[in-house]
Amino acid sequence: NNPGKKFKIPVELRRSENVYYEDNVAASSPPLPLYYGGVGDTHIVQQPVNITNVPSWYTNNVLSFINASVSAKEKFFVYMAFHQTHHPQFASSMFFNTSQRGMFGDAEAEMDYNLGKIMDYLTEMGVENETFVFFSSDNGPSLTR
Repeated sequence: NNPGKKFKIPVELRRSENVYYEDNVAASSPPLPLYYGGVGDTHIVQQPVNITNVPSWYTNNVLSFINASVSAKEKFFVYMAFHQTHHPQFASSMFFNTSQRGMFGDAEAEMDYNLGKIMDYLTEMGVENETFVFFSSDNGPSLTR
């Protein structure tokens, strides 16, 4: 069931001058693409990538993958890593300027929302009690920025 499929942006987002933000296209050469696929089956989803859409793309694809796996009665593994709390920090328009913690808080709220959608979907599909969910974090945001 689509083993090895993933989303990928080919360079670190720390090079934010190459990234398209909602309503602000940065002049860059070449504009960063968002790829999706696996070995021998990769295509560009968007170029230049609007990173504010990436978390919802990740989530929607995870939900589709879970649905396909459960429907086929197959075991599944999902590794989901969000980037938006790192630099450059970002949030979609639904979460932009919604927290008292600034952009970092907005990004955390968006991650929480998307993880909640996945957890709710596991329940909806009836596999919440047979699914192991593991949450992890790195050492947090850079305090020097």
